[in-house]
Amino acid sequence: MDILQQLKQNLEIPTAIRDEYLRQLIRTAKEVLTREGIPEPEEENGYYPPEYQNLVVMYAAYFYRKRADDRQRMPDMLRYARNSYLMKVKMEAKT
Repeated sequence: MDILQQLKQNLEIPTAIRDEYLRQLIRTAKEVLTREGIPEPEEENGYYPPEYQNLVVMYAAYFYRKRADDRQRMPDMLRYARNSYLMKVKMEAKT
C-alpha cells in the first residue's frame, strides 16, 4: 500500500477530495524528517521500507490533525517512533 492510501486510512478519508492536500502533507513530512537527520531512503519495488513509510504517515497525520488545534503538541508515540528510527539510521551509518 502506498503512503497516500495508508494516510487516508489513518485519517478515515475514503474519497479523493483531499488527495492533493494530503500529498503536500506527505512531502512536508519527508522534508521535516530530512531536516531532523532522517534521509529519505531508496524505494524498493515502488515502496519505501515499512518503518520509514509508517513514520511519514504518522507525521503527515499529525500535521493534518494539528491544523484544527495549533496548540496540539507532538504525540509521545510519534516522538518515540522518530527517535527510534533516527537511532536505527545512525547505527546503520556507522557500519
